[in-house]
Amino acid sequence: MSKRLSFIILYIWLALAASGQGMDTLSFVNIGVKDGLSNNAVTCLLQDHYGFMWMGTYDGLNRFDGRTFRIFRNQLQDSSSLINNHVTVIKEGPKDQIWVGTLKGFSRFDYRDFKFHKVYYQPYGTVKTAAIGARIRDVIADKSDQVMIATENYGLLVKDPVTDLFQQIAYQGKAKWNVTAITAYTPGKYFVYLKDQGLFIYHCKTRTLTLFSSQLPGATRLLYEPLTRTLLIGTEDGLYRYQENTSRVTLFSSQLRHCNITHLLRDKNGVLWISTDGNGLAMLKAGGNPLKDIRMITQGRDQYHLESAAVYGVYEDNASRKWVATLRGGVSFLHAHAPLFTTIRKNEFDPHSLVSNFTLSFCEDKLNNVWI
Repeated sequence: MSKRLSFIILYIWLALAASGQGMDTLSFVNIGVKDGLSNNAVTCLLQDHYGFMWMGTYDGLNRFDGRTFRIFRNQLQDSSSLINNHVTVIKEGPKDQIWVGTLKGFSRFDYRDFKFHKVYYQPYGTVKTAAIGARIRDVIADKSDQVMIATENYGLLVKDPVTDLFQQIAYQGKAKWNVTAITAYTPGKYFVYLKDQGLFIYHCKTRTLTLFSSQLPGATRLLYEPLTRTLLIGTEDGLYRYQENTSRVTLFSSQLRHCNITHLLRDKNGVLWISTDGNGLAMLKAGGNPLKDIRMITQGRDQYHLESAAVYGVYEDNASRKWVATLRGGVSFLHAHAPLFTTIRKNEFDPHSLVSNFTLSFCEDKLNNVWI
């Protein structure tokens, strides 16, 4: 085991001890190819019930045990290997199963035989079955074995609990839709966004789609918050908020205007984490005002800064620690703590930061300005 990986393990352990503190200062331990990760372009994260961290990348699926990585890739002539190396989403189901969505298909990893298995669906209007070979945009899976797949041009696929086959869900006699986003709504119902069609509700009991609105922005991510009856709509051009009680759509924050939203997470403490492709990571504390209280976490050259501004997701593990998936920067493990000192450093990406880290002297004038 490398000295750096040993440091990462120690750092994570110390972060767990500090997890009860505030979030005044944020710093990162960055994990990448140099530590054994298969690729620095990381798209998704998952912690399974055994405690392993799974990391999906552009070149393989990684399982991290806190010490070493085990890498899974597609192998020619091996039908029990990963279906495609470009992983897009990972979710855990019951019975020791990990569902893996990729750029070109869907796999089920089974801990019982430690193999990947192809997943089949029944095309709408036929009795035939075929392997799922579509691009997978998102997956919802739970411990009750409810599995729903948002696909590109295969539409919405829902697992039949009896046959284990996935069924194509049709709308107006057509099933080959481009489903770009999905989220839980109310018990037995889900919000589903169909590209160029609008926002729909999927009804589990009847297995049907009904149109909710065709006037909402094109969604890349959805997050429904039942306490406030608010639907957050991530798009390629900003984050929007739909208020169910007023049926109004508003821009969530001017700070996120024109940002490409890639992921949304409301953590156990009520903090909203907003991932963007190119603008870093945004966070809003519980009860905060999105018009003035959003904190942007951007890329920096310092060792403990975010290594890439292209963030594809934040994952909260069982101990409430945060793992950040980035393109080009690998995985950034977030350490939050309340510091004894605040350190001000030069940031080459921020023109309003310190001019140089080499400080000779400083003083305060009568107007309380500090000259450095």
